[in-house]
Amino acid sequence: IYTRICEIDNADVGARMMLGAIEREDGNLELAASHLSTATSLDPDFTEAWVMLGGVYGQLERLTDSEAANRHALALDSKLADAQLNLANALKGQGKFEEAAQHYRLALQQQPGLVTAWPLLASALLEAGDPAAATEAAQQAIVTTPHDWQSHFVLGRALQTQDKFREAAASFLRVTELAAEKAEAWFMAGGTLGLSGEFERAEACCRRAIELMPDHAEAYLNLGNALREQHRTKEAVNAFETALEKRPDSIDALCSLGGAHAMLCRYHQGANCFQRAIEKQPDNAKLYRSLGNIFRLGGEFSLSETACRQAVKLNPDLSEAHL
Repeated sequence: IYTRICEIDNADVGARMMLGAIEREDGNLELAASHLSTATSLDPDFTEAWVMLGGVYGQLERLTDSEAANRHALALDSKLADAQLNLANALKGQGKFEEAAQHYRLALQQQPGLVTAWPLLASALLEAGDPAAATEAAQQAIVTTPHDWQSHFVLGRALQTQDKFREAAASFLRVTELAAEKAEAWFMAGGTLGLSGEFERAEACCRRAIELMPDHAEAYLNLGNALREQHRTKEAVNAFETALEKRPDSIDALCSLGGAHAMLCRYHQGANCFQRAIEKQPDNAKLYRSLGNIFRLGGEFSLSETACRQAVKLNPDLSEAHL
């Protein structure tokens, strides 16, 4: 019907708007954007069309266009909560986290029941470097939607950033209860449990993360850390080697593997790992210090001296490497 109306009267703004809404509902986003853009061209004061166009641009990840459309809508009516939310999403997608947080707050002020804004606000605040405020926003999100796993996940991240590892682990474990197939939640739970000293539980979570995502290099790394802390060093070596297979450029995996080899008195293999890491980061003084320590443990005192001198040359304040 609306297509026919537009054929008869190409300037029918209402028909263009409805066509845009229908195409959006059907997932034809480019066509929806075309109709809505036409509607706003025909009537630059058509607020509803601007809001919908901004939302469609956001779905298309045309973030600067989404920002512009929503700002135009808000210039027409500053109390449009949907436009505030769309604008915040566009800003967040561009890395403008502080400004995004401001608009999420405005959206919530204008429409307190807009519960989807709380976890987004928490995420923006966390990315803006304010984990305390992010924690408060995430907790409010959980009050309004207690079974939303994303709210618990961002709360866990905010708590982890504040070194509240036990509380963070509890949040990530709650995510695994609400969304058991989320590998990243199991991984994060494993990491924070390990930092809390609960190595057996950390191991179990890392293994579950690996079951769900077999190529998750960091999960193998955390698994190795948990095994090492349980004095299962040979198993830890296997986990670190797998992490390195999954991500050959991982300095953390090389260092962890090198350290585990040294714990097993495999000094040559341990030194080799740190030499490979130095090839990737030749200006990293701490790598030379660690290499020097392994050479010393293996009785290679001349090589140890050379490595330590290089560490001090790169960072004179690295007192542990002083000869």
